Amino acid sequence: MAWIELHQSLWTHKKTIMIAAILDIDELYAAAHMSKLWTWALDNAPDGNLTGLPDRVIAFGAGWKDDASVFVQAAIEAGWIDREGDSTTLHDWYDYAGRLLEKKEANKERMRSKRAKNVQRTCNEQTTHVHGLPNHTLPNQTIQKDIDSSSTPTAEIENYFVQKRRKGFSVKPEDLQKIIEIVEYGIPADHVKASIDRIFKEFVPKHPKDRITTFSYCEAGIYQDWHLHQERKGVNPNAPPEGRTGGNSEQSESQSGRSQSYYDQYPGLIQQL
Repeated sequence: MAWIELHQSLWTHKKTIMIAAILDIDELYAAAHMSKLWTWALDNAPDGNLTGLPDRVIAFGAGWKDDASVFVQAAIEAGWIDREGDSTTLHDWYDYAGRLLEKKEANKERMRSKRAKNVQRTCNEQTTHVHGLPNHTLPNQTIQKDIDSSSTPTAEIENYFVQKRRKGFSVKPEDLQKIIEIVEYGIPADHVKASIDRIFKEFVPKHPKDRITTFSYCEAGIYQDWHLHQERKGVNPNAPPEGRTGGNSEQSESQSGRSQSYYDQYPGLIQQL
């Protein structure tokens, strides 16, 4: 469970008194609104960057039900939110959430190390050799490619999308699941990244604050680009991707059903292409 550092001086801090005075509310409620905004940011703006978020969203995160712009401006005047040009950030965010961010990074590194050790141990394990029979037990060298999770296609795609988005350190769990499904479907990371480049380049914002924030926005375009690529190669787009044929029939049927289910969601896609 995520947590944030909260000081006892918050209730009487001059910034709390300031925002309470501007909004004409009790300082107890002012402190509560800021506390709610901070805890909301742990999940929705973990780096403390509010740039691009409408005032209504920021006010919603703080639990403020009245005029959103009035609340945000009051928080800026009081010093709880910093706004410089187009940049909007929570003031001294690292002082409050820094330990949590460090803990998350430490946990990621610990899990990467643990996975690497588990894979290495699996590679090096050998079954007991029966005298008189050939020993075919050898480390599986192909697994070595994914020992470091940062080098896996899933992590490569996630990191690339986050860099293009220019916000946060990772994607949401539901977006990560979509990336995993794309990788399992057999679309190479280079193709996925090329599709992401195209989608960001062709994106036309509807208003100044409109931007691509979720991987889900790119999902259909990635499948469509791969479909066209396969067609140009003369490959059946609905056939199992290269390198995934064979195996037991139950697995092949499952993969075929999954790929077919995707196009069932977009009945007009193949006809349009």
